[in-house]
Amino acid sequence: MVKITRLKDDGRGKITLTASHFDKMMERIVKGDSKCTVELFRNFVSMAQRNYGRGMRWLGEYHLIHQLPSFLPSVDIASDKEGNETMRAFNGIVTLSVDHIDSSSDLEAVKRVAAMMPMTLAAFIGSTATSVKILVRVEPKDGHAITTEEEAERFCSLAYGIVVKAYDAVISQNVQMAVSAREGFCLYAGFRMPLDPQPYYNADAVPMRIEEVVQGQELQVSQPLHDRQFTGEDGFEGEGDSEIRKMMEFLKTRYAFRYNMLEGVSEMKILAKPNFGWLPLDGQRFNSILLDIQSSGLRVWDKDFNRYLHSMKVTIYDPVQDYLYSLDHRWDGNDHIGRLADCVPTNCPQWKSWFRKWFVSMVAQWLGCDRRYGNSVAPLLISRQGYNKSTFCRRLLPPQFRQTFIDNLDVAEKKATLIAMAQSLLINLDEFNAIAPRIQQGFLKNIMQLPTVKVKLPYARSIETLPRRASFIATTNLTDILADPSGSRRFIGIELTAPIDVKSPINYDQLYAQAMNAIKKGDRYWFDQAETNEIIAHNRQYQLLSPAEHYFRLCFEVVQDPSEGEFMTAAAIFQRIKQVAGSSLGVSGVTKFGRFLTNMEGMVHKRSKLGTVYLVKPIVGQTAE
Repeated sequence: MVKITRLKDDGRGKITLTASHFDKMMERIVKGDSKCTVELFRNFVSMAQRNYGRGMRWLGEYHLIHQLPSFLPSVDIASDKEGNETMRAFNGIVTLSVDHIDSSSDLEAVKRVAAMMPMTLAAFIGSTATSVKILVRVEPKDGHAITTEEEAERFCSLAYGIVVKAYDAVISQNVQMAVSAREGFCLYAGFRMPLDPQPYYNADAVPMRIEEVVQGQELQVSQPLHDRQFTGEDGFEGEGDSEIRKMMEFLKTRYAFRYNMLEGVSEMKILAKPNFGWLPLDGQRFNSILLDIQSSGLRVWDKDFNRYLHSMKVTIYDPVQDYLYSLDHRWDGNDHIGRLADCVPTNCPQWKSWFRKWFVSMVAQWLGCDRRYGNSVAPLLISRQGYNKSTFCRRLLPPQFRQTFIDNLDVAEKKATLIAMAQSLLINLDEFNAIAPRIQQGFLKNIMQLPTVKVKLPYARSIETLPRRASFIATTNLTDILADPSGSRRFIGIELTAPIDVKSPINYDQLYAQAMNAIKKGDRYWFDQAETNEIIAHNRQYQLLSPAEHYFRLCFEVVQDPSEGEFMTAAAIFQRIKQVAGSSLGVSGVTKFGRFLTNMEGMVHKRSKLGTVYLVKPIVGQTAE
């Protein structure tokens, strides 16, 4: 049974080498691992490509990368007590990679074509879910055994040059060597832990026989793709001296450019004046640079310069991501999130733990940690005026990001709300009582759990899918405020007992370093079902009763034991309440009233010959005179 090398980082820079049976690894590919680290990594990659893509990779470091083991299929490596590594066996396997595959159907198509080749040992979807890794069996044509590391490295280099061409001829995607092989380490090329429920595996693959080169002959290996530079429609730069190329060379000697993802604008730096820092590339600066280009004798126009600014030649910059990842490993161990929660005086015993979970979830939302769900819960601060609620909300963001705080959003404007969710970090639903119950129960309740938003931006030609950034918080002066009759789980009602302390300084670096540490450790930053039920029960005291529920509770009680009440139809209950409420009931028909009864918390109902019946206990004395 073939043994390959497994590498695992302990998170502190120490790499552990172990031998792993190839069959066992293939079984693990199908099942995944208990921590779902591959799935988390895929979420990160998807976020990076979506937010910072445009041909560029996010330069930050994935915070759980050390939990993803790597495999070297070409070689079985042994390590002695002193840490010296030696090749125990050469396996005769090389790793190919087909990258940047957009759809699952294309991924499966590549695997099917690879499976047609008799020398394919395995083909499976890679760790990013956008690539296919192909393991190919190879052996020397003369059949001699390779025993030294130098001979194995040289043979792998030769094999890659031949195998890549063979697979590239039959696969309609760009077939490359594994990354390490492209960087010159052919024997130590491999892949990160993948995840594929249906990998291709042929234990009886026939090795491709590779003829050894004559000693001293220079190896001809294909040029690594990453050494080539991307440009226009043809994909690579040509040889000619075009006006566009001259413009780019002119700009590189005088300016640096980047695209600010948070602000949504291009920025520039004058290389001769570094003290000026990064400046927004507004219309005046754009035209000044364009005039400089044209004054140098280059025949280019504003559309050429603008095309350059919105190409893969310009670096993607996200100040939020830069800031958060700069705080990695910098937490001092003190509970800064708890101290911030303590600034809010309240009698709610769960406030501190609920706030901590919401705050970490807000940071995870900025990082795009979860592609399936957004931060779907928001604290709702309740007090009379003058208790510093809005000021506290604004102070949650570091000063450099305060411009992304919104507190005057009209939630009824759906398009504006969706755009704000993509372009801001925190939205304060100020004067929450002004939001109509139908908006609370419908649109707002739905969008709060979205991980992405679909909206047509101003001047855009089509609807775009944008990553959601913003989390929500809310303030109000009223206590009977939550309108969802089925129980409110999107908001955490917190009634203040005194004004919030907004004078104590906040150590923002340590505050967010603590949140990053919690995310890196894998702490749960979402509310489980038990906590959600606890929030619903807590929020009952802030429930806004509709006229229908108000009159229902005047006439009936909700019970659980049939011996304490009786089963009645919606029509019978409606008629009894109508006698008391008259036209002020607020429900026009029995059908709507039946839906209201079904959604009432704790209501017991069942099917009968008369239709759906509800278990209620009439209150004596509440009848029409």
